[in-house]
Amino acid sequence: LLSFWRRRRKGRRLDRRLFRSIVVALVSPQDLRRYFEELGVPVHCFNARGPFGLARAVISLTAVLRGSKAGIVHTHLFYANVSGRIAGVLARVPVVISSVHNADYSNEDTGRARFKIRKLVDKITVLYMNSLVIAVSEAVRGDCQQHLGLDRVQVLHNWIDVDQFERSPGDVRAGARKEFGFS
Repeated sequence: LLSFWRRRRKGRRLDRRLFRSIVVALVSPQDLRRYFEELGVPVHCFNARGPFGLARAVISLTAVLRGSKAGIVHTHLFYANVSGRIAGVLARVPVVISSVHNADYSNEDTGRARFKIRKLVDKITVLYMNSLVIAVSEAVRGDCQQHLGLDRVQVLHNWIDVDQFERSPGDVRAGARKEFGFS
């Protein structure tokens, strides 16, 4: 999300004549909220905690999507993916996209019932409610294909704005090296 804001500042952005963005968070995005609001992007937060909070969030999100006449829902992370998929279908949004950032099922399998239920919910909702899944790497794509039975996973590598890491002037670097005991 921060990358989006930085790109906006530099003039590279979604064409506002073609796209209208809305940010929805299951929990309050206090650290990024002001950036989006400065850009004129509405932010909705549902403060969803626990199963009942998630259920209320799905209902609220469905209302937001219907009211905004959304054409695309793009979600990130497990709870947002599941909630967004369900709300997208209920609101009849034509395109539902989920981004997957981790090889969760290969690396986090605890064998516990909670993990198995989470995987089942993810698998059912992604198979029947998603238009597309975006993975940030080939490893994540492989995890989705192997554990969720997905064939429609596209890889879109994380983008890094290297300009934000501008080199420091020599005296700043020399001072930092001296501070840490490096020659």
